[in-house]
Amino acid sequence: MINFKNANRSVKQDALYFDWRYKERPNNGHKPVIIWAETAQGEKIGSCSFIPHHFMVDDTVNAVGVLGDISVAKEWRGKGIAQQMFTYFSKTESARKFNFCFVLPNEGAFRPLKKTGWHTISKLDRYVKINNTIYFRRIVPDRLKNICMYAFNLLNSLFYENHVKKKKTFNVELLNEFDERFNGLWQQFEKSGKILALRNKEYLSWRYLKHQSIKYKIFALTDDFKLCGYMVYHLQQEQCFIDDFLIRPGTKYARILLSYFLQYIKKDTSIGIINLKANNTALIDFSLWKFGFIKRKDFQCAMVAPGELSEQKEYLLNEENWLLTAGDKDV
Repeated sequence: MINFKNANRSVKQDALYFDWRYKERPNNGHKPVIIWAETAQGEKIGSCSFIPHHFMVDDTVNAVGVLGDISVAKEWRGKGIAQQMFTYFSKTESARKFNFCFVLPNEGAFRPLKKTGWHTISKLDRYVKINNTIYFRRIVPDRLKNICMYAFNLLNSLFYENHVKKKKTFNVELLNEFDERFNGLWQQFEKSGKILALRNKEYLSWRYLKHQSIKYKIFALTDDFKLCGYMVYHLQQEQCFIDDFLIRPGTKYARILLSYFLQYIKKDTSIGIINLKANNTALIDFSLWKFGFIKRKDFQCAMVAPGELSEQKEYLLNEENWLLTAGDKDV
C-alpha cells in the first residue's frame, strides 16, 4: 500500500507516517477499511481508506470513517475509478460500522464524492493577517494594495488588538505537552447542539505531538491558573498557521486568547503572515476583522455521507452544527 500511495502522490511518506495515521490513532481498537481498485488482470490502479475516528454529535460519541489517501494510477485518472471505489464502499458491511463518513476533500475528489451521494455540509474559510513589524520593510510588487493592507492592520493593532480588556489573573503558557487540564477544558466545553471531532488529551497528543513531519506548538491561556483556551500552530517558510483551538464556553476568552497570541507572534521578526482556517461556527466569537485578518477567496469544503443514520441526516447536514478547524484535515 505504501509503495502504491507514494507512486501516486507528490509528497512521499514512510512506514512511520502510515503507522501513525492508521494504527496509532486513539480509536478504541477499530480497524481501518482499505479499498482497492484492480483491473481484470489483478493490477492495482486505485485505492482509498476509511480510517476510524470519533466525533461528538449533540454530546454523543459517534464512530466515524474519515476518508483519506485517495490514490488513482496516473494512466487511469479521469475514468471514474474514484467514484467506483466510493460506491463500492457504501454497499459493504464495513460501511455500516460507521455512523457516518467525513472528508475534507481536494478538488479532484470533490466531484466523484458528490456523484456518489456525499453532501457538502460546511466550508473552511482562510483568513490572513500581515505581521506589520516586518512587512512594511519589504519591497513588494503591488505597492499600493499592500500599503493599504498594512495601514488597515496597523489601525486595528492600535485601536483594538492591544486594547482588549484583560484581567490581571490572565496568563499565557507555551507548553510542550497536553496535560490533564486539556481534559478538563474538553469536559467543560458545551458539546450539546454541536458536531466536532474529539479533542481530549489523548487525541490532541496523537494528532499534533506525534505527527511525523510537522512540529506543532501549543499556546495556552489561563485565568487564575485554570486553562480557558488554547491554540495549536506551526511555522513554515516565514508563515504561521493556526491549526486548532478550543475556548472555555460562555465567555469572551476567544478575543483575549487571539490578542495575546498575536502579540506573541509579533515578537518573532521572521513571521510575515499569520493564517487561520476554520468554518463560520467555530469563528463566531473571534471578531477576526477587528484584528486585521482578511478573508481570502479560496476555501476548503467539508463533506459527509450520513450512512444508515437516517434519523440524524437532517442534523448532520445542518452547517450551523459543525465546528471545524484546519486540524480536522486528516494529514
